[in-house]
Amino acid sequence: MKILILSVLIFLLPQLSGKGFCAKLKNPFVSPFTPKASSVFVSNPLSGLNLQAIIATSDNDKNVAIINGKPYYIGSKVKGDTVIKITAKKVVLKSTDGKIIKLDLSKFEGFTKSRY
Repeated sequence: MKILILSVLIFLLPQLSGKGFCAKLKNPFVSPFTPKASSVFVSNPLSGLNLQAIIATSDNDKNVAIINGKPYYIGSKVKGDTVIKITAKKVVLKSTDGKIIKLDLSKFEGFTKSRY
């Protein structure tokens, strides 16, 4: 009896793996969703700064802007430019030559369904 079960398993194992049964299963560790292509980050081509997120509080002087992956506050220096204002949707910088640079935070539009 044991030999019969073993021979059946040996016969069925190659058919259940590889291109057969297991090929139709989805990988549970791969997300079926893909993020939209770089619509999350707003880039200013003149300064090379990417505003990625803003943490807004009830006290506007304590707002935090995430620019190029690092946190900045009002008065902080970003590549020589000074942060002068942080609101819930934008960051205003003043360059060393007096130019005003406005970085707008784009609205996150969610994920799109992938083809998997």
